[in-house]
Amino acid sequence: IDAKTGYVLQAKEARQKRQIGSLTKVVTASVVLDWSEHKGGDLNQMATIPPEAFTGVTQNAVGFQPGDRVSLRDLLYASLVQSDNAAAYTLAYAVGSQLGAIAPAASNTKVGPVDIFVGQMNALAKQLNMERSRFVNPSGIDDRVRPIPYSTAEDMARMTRYAMNKASFRFYVSQKERQISFERGPKKITQV
Repeated sequence: IDAKTGYVLQAKEARQKRQIGSLTKVVTASVVLDWSEHKGGDLNQMATIPPEAFTGVTQNAVGFQPGDRVSLRDLLYASLVQSDNAAAYTLAYAVGSQLGAIAPAASNTKVGPVDIFVGQMNALAKQLNMERSRFVNPSGIDDRVRPIPYSTAEDMARMTRYAMNKASFRFYVSQKERQISFERGPKKITQV
């Protein structure tokens, strides 16, 4: 597609539903950046990586461990540059906790912070007319997950165009490498 106009230059099976894996992190980052820009969310805020961040994760690119403390900004880098699934989950947990505090669930059903965040991912998809997409987690892990997440090339082109129109997103994804820091107990650890 043309990034400025949205005009489709070439397409093949553009509306066929497929599992999209880590492309889901484009949506995760967009929700986090929207929260930061429109709700005054602080990307310098520290978050603790919960043990649940490692459920279903077979790969740990950065080497995070449960209990590590890291800024939301560095979690964005880890999620987008290293495709770190624990980072994406922790972003969803931290931001979802704050979104839940703003607008608590209306029903008696207990909804966790990650569920609230995933609801925002699907709301953004709906806002962008992504009619053939369903997100079920912030990382895109799709092994042994029910319901199965999916999207289409057409829908992800819409989402990517939305994300790339944000200067902050363009900056994050333009990084070839990034040094991040996190706290593990009393030690500060730096990773590239």
